[in-house]
Amino acid sequence: MLSREPAVLAGIGNTISSCRLITSNKNSPGPFFGIIEVQKKGIDSISTHNKFINNYIGNVYSRGMFFKNINSEIIYGNYISRELASKDSPVDTIFKAIEITNAFSSSKPIVITQNEICNIPYSRPGLISGGGFINSLYGMDILTISGLVNSSSVEAVNISRNYIHDMASDSRFFGVYTANFSLVSMKYNFIEKANIYGPQKGPVFSYGFYGISGNDLIIDSNQVS
Repeated sequence: MLSREPAVLAGIGNTISSCRLITSNKNSPGPFFGIIEVQKKGIDSISTHNKFINNYIGNVYSRGMFFKNINSEIIYGNYISRELASKDSPVDTIFKAIEITNAFSSSKPIVITQNEICNIPYSRPGLISGGGFINSLYGMDILTISGLVNSSSVEAVNISRNYIHDMASDSRFFGVYTANFSLVSMKYNFIEKANIYGPQKGPVFSYGFYGISGNDLIIDSNQVS
């Protein structure tokens, strides 16, 4: 588990790779977070260039990967799942496999690619009983993110070839949620088997992709089924 809450800028050019983060008890609620990177505010002009590659994150309670105030990071090939959890294993009512807040691309664009998010809240959840305790389920929740724009280059944030499947919520599902974005590309992502079991009261909705308050968003060659 990686956790940083610095008083000053910390964590530049690190690689966290091939970690296996799981619980030994299938009924355990697991840790609240799997992997965390939190940098100080004001990171919009300083590239941190940290890489998170090929990590296995299992049975977390609330957030698989959590990022705040990052710049030019790579999130590649990670596997986030609760497939080893039992149907009785506690899980948060709001679950986010990848959550990102304030992401910048001052030297290279943010890359979020070839990650697999699946089996939440447990392995192959069904339509009726699969929601468990989750009311709002996010494959990715991305708030405030921008691509690279400078005098020599314009490059979009790369959100591509991610596979989100076998998910279940009681009322709300978002495959990829984005808000306050600028210059973002979403291509070749595959979202399937998102099950919603509607409660007796309250709204019920499901989105493969949801974007609000942004500009220059490219959505191309994705599949939602």
